[in-house]
Amino acid sequence: MLFRFRDFCLPVLRMDSVSKKFLKAFGGDASGFCKTPHKVVLPRNVFEVQEAVISYEKIIPRGGGSGFSGGIVPLGGEVTIDLSRINSILVDERRQVAEVGAGAVLSDINFCASKNNLEFPVDLPSREVCTIGGMIATNATGIRASKYGRTSNWVRWIDVVDSNGEILRKGITEISDFCGMEGTTGVIVRACIKLIEKPNRKASILRFDNLENLLRVVINFKRESSVSMVWFFNAKCSSFLGLPLEHHLIVEFEDGRGKMEGREYSRAMALIDKTYSAVLLGGFPRIEDFKIHLNSFIKVMKLIDAMDIPVFGPISFGVLHPCFDSKNEKNIPHFLRSVERLGGLAVGAFGIGILKKAFVGHLDRKIFENVLKRKNPSRKFNPGKILDG
Repeated sequence: MLFRFRDFCLPVLRMDSVSKKFLKAFGGDASGFCKTPHKVVLPRNVFEVQEAVISYEKIIPRGGGSGFSGGIVPLGGEVTIDLSRINSILVDERRQVAEVGAGAVLSDINFCASKNNLEFPVDLPSREVCTIGGMIATNATGIRASKYGRTSNWVRWIDVVDSNGEILRKGITEISDFCGMEGTTGVIVRACIKLIEKPNRKASILRFDNLENLLRVVINFKRESSVSMVWFFNAKCSSFLGLPLEHHLIVEFEDGRGKMEGREYSRAMALIDKTYSAVLLGGFPRIEDFKIHLNSFIKVMKLIDAMDIPVFGPISFGVLHPCFDSKNEKNIPHFLRSVERLGGLAVGAFGIGILKKAFVGHLDRKIFENVLKRKNPSRKFNPGKILDG
């Protein structure tokens, strides 16, 4: 049923009521790309989201703003719907699920779930900021992607406000029209996500003086179901973290193995969380992502070594994040095309947004066009993202 509430005022920020600087805070993400939105709506419930969708011609759904692809940046005249107030969390211990508002922050979800020794297994370094709605919209991976996969693997249903302002519940068979579509097919307002019993995890940090030996170890660990994560730092990145000038792996185990537990384990995991901040302070602000087959890893690393830049990421899932300084930033398009020529993907974990549109392949472009034609023919939602137009 479609509810229309014309008798109350939506909480709206606009240029005549707040400063441009304050409004601009809603117009960017972690990529550093930012433009001031025309207006910002801060709905307090799903019905106010409906009202905003009915009232405005062009809409950008906004989560935590933790993305790196410019996926929530306005391109001209759009109204941003900030979903941070729709953040309810209801954990069902018996069914091992949580029903959550799109604005619920990942760390808050896991805090609530942990009271019953449960967790949502897709974990990101941006957990204190990223929202479940944004994770679903981008089909986020995470630090344990090689074991637990993408967010879509853990979603039972979503509630979406479509271009007519109707609330629709979409089950597993229809989620792909919204999950990974980066907010271009509707506004995700609520979801039911699956939880798992929280494993007892330990970790080890391994050092390598050459990449060939490191790769053999990664391939062996990737075959083991009890290994939940293999995270890579190249020597350049390791130096920014205070580690010896060698390549490192952080390997996480769920079967009792691992030399580090308790506080020592937490310190090891904190290295992952602070990596980007460390390389940013080291003068490498532009972070990118790509996905490769492990048999191309050595060749890709030769390209990275030639630029003398830091790189890190969940290598067992094939995703890596090179970081570029101002000297090498101009080389990014050429580098990503080189990754593609080696059989990799220029889009790894961050999504497409604005910054990766040039790297959408022909077949993917056709798929996106067909979905948009069915779900958002007027390009009401997040226009100019994923595809032009």
